[in-house]
Amino acid sequence: MKVMFGYLPLTILALSVSQALAAPPQTLKAAVEQAILQNPEVRLRYHNLQATSEEQNAAKGNYRPRLDLNAEANRTTSSAPGIASHSYQNPSASIQLRQMLFDGFATRNETRRLGHAKQSRYFELLAISDEVGLEAARAYVDVLRNRRMVELAKQNYTVHADIHALLNSKVSAGVGRRVDLEQATGRLALAESNWVTEQSNLYDVSARYQRIVGELPAVNLAELPSLETSLPPGEGFLRDTIRHNPSFLATVAGIRAGRADVEVRRAGNWPTLELQASQGVERNRTGARGEYRDRVVGVVLNYNLFRGGSDSARIRQYSQQLNAAYDLRDKTCRDVRQSAIIAWKDIRKIRDQLKLLAQHELSTAKARDAYRQQFDIGQRSLLDLLDTENELFEARRAAVSAEHDQHLATLRTLTTGHRLLAALDLQPIQDRVEVEDGGIAEDDGLLTCNTDLPPVMALDKPALSPVSMSVPSAVTPIVPKAATNTKLETLTLSTATYFDFSKTELNQHGRKAMDDLYAQLLARNFDPAKTSIVVEGHSDRLGKPERVMKVSEKRAAAIRSQLIERGLAANMIRAKGRGMTEPLTTPAECQSVLNDKTKLIDCYAKDRRVEIEIYGTAEK
Repeated sequence: MKVMFGYLPLTILALSVSQALAAPPQTLKAAVEQAILQNPEVRLRYHNLQATSEEQNAAKGNYRPRLDLNAEANRTTSSAPGIASHSYQNPSASIQLRQMLFDGFATRNETRRLGHAKQSRYFELLAISDEVGLEAARAYVDVLRNRRMVELAKQNYTVHADIHALLNSKVSAGVGRRVDLEQATGRLALAESNWVTEQSNLYDVSARYQRIVGELPAVNLAELPSLETSLPPGEGFLRDTIRHNPSFLATVAGIRAGRADVEVRRAGNWPTLELQASQGVERNRTGARGEYRDRVVGVVLNYNLFRGGSDSARIRQYSQQLNAAYDLRDKTCRDVRQSAIIAWKDIRKIRDQLKLLAQHELSTAKARDAYRQQFDIGQRSLLDLLDTENELFEARRAAVSAEHDQHLATLRTLTTGHRLLAALDLQPIQDRVEVEDGGIAEDDGLLTCNTDLPPVMALDKPALSPVSMSVPSAVTPIVPKAATNTKLETLTLSTATYFDFSKTELNQHGRKAMDDLYAQLLARNFDPAKTSIVVEGHSDRLGKPERVMKVSEKRAAAIRSQLIERGLAANMIRAKGRGMTEPLTTPAECQSVLNDKTKLIDCYAKDRRVEIEIYGTAEK
């Protein structure tokens, strides 16, 4: 069935659900679905998307002609020196057609800006849907977890109550010690307190579930489905997660919108050209009886010469806003990377813990059974028995908590990569918005982000021995061996292969050449722990030193980003710009072509290069 968004004519989720939404959700899928449907922030983001879409339609209206009808009906009284006053009717009507021919590319760039803004709103809608879905799933998991905890606390209380009843009967019969009964009474009170605490915790998480999903959890919630098959493969996990994360993609669309916004502000530096055509009819013009008809067709040019510096200031203003958009992308990248890494590591950590906790629970249960038998024949004290009961209770609580934490880690990992809804057989809220021309395929570098995973920390149990655990009588300082960095080789790349002249973004041929470069580096089989790579950008003498330096820095950074994206570890490669500080040519070599710009550019071609210096670390 189609689930509607209130009165909105939009299919929110295409679901094959057999029960009505009014019924309590029995599964995780139903809980997530209902939470997204009823969440006001999801509705807010949806309305923002629709508003931006209509704003773009309004901007496109500037491409179309404008037609104005003007009609007047009036009576005019006129008087002049030496002429008697007289009155006359002066009705008129006119129609005017205006068509924009050129507006400094303002309409085109504004349409592009709003198209990218629409994409940003769309990704924000996906992001909040994922966030609400995760919160609903977390509430669902917590309700199941706390229901299990209540059952464990109830069982623990029952065991303590049985022991207390047994001791009470022995004391009443005169064969038991009253001190044991007092001890059992205290432990029984503690078990009841734990039961009350777990009931209170269940009440709290049920209230949170009601806030997120919209109603109290059902009496019989289905067990959690296994979603591990939906997890992405470990190879390239972080790169794919970041590239599919809606929050990160929203910032990338924001950058593209910001660039188009800067171009909109540049329109003030251009003239505007407009076609105008009008036809009018007027009676009794200036009091002379009769009907007058006018037809006008013409082209109007308007070129502002000075506006007090406002246009330049606006360009600078929106350029700074564009820089802020880049900063927001970098911050979002770091946030997403952290969330993804922690969730991914939690899956592996808890998976290992579950085996250990299961073994702990099994061993504790066996010890408890043995202690009970020994207590019955007087070989164990009551304190020993009660301690094993409490240890078994805590072991079972730890195992249950870890089991549900494992599910949560899986859900968090799926959410960061925008895979949660698909894993639950739910469709995105709406189809992808149309991609606007410009700012998409040619700037995939905007999606570049550091995707290195931290090293896996394993427990080095073989290194632990009685000798290593003892306290030495004297401490011998460990003197690290000195290490030296040796340059192994230098690869020189001509920037003409990778970049267009004066550009800092890789061209199409350059992106293909990066595959060959990466293959060359990969064939050398470097050890990341003992190898470092420095990418140095060099420029020619054409241009101001500060601009030339920036170009060299950006080109080196672009090469580094491409190598990292293809698999090189980010911590072994860095980039820096040299500008024109290390030229390969001399001014004398190009003296004869100073007046020919094309030949001068060719003469300095050797200076425009990127050098990849490879260093190896060796111990002395």
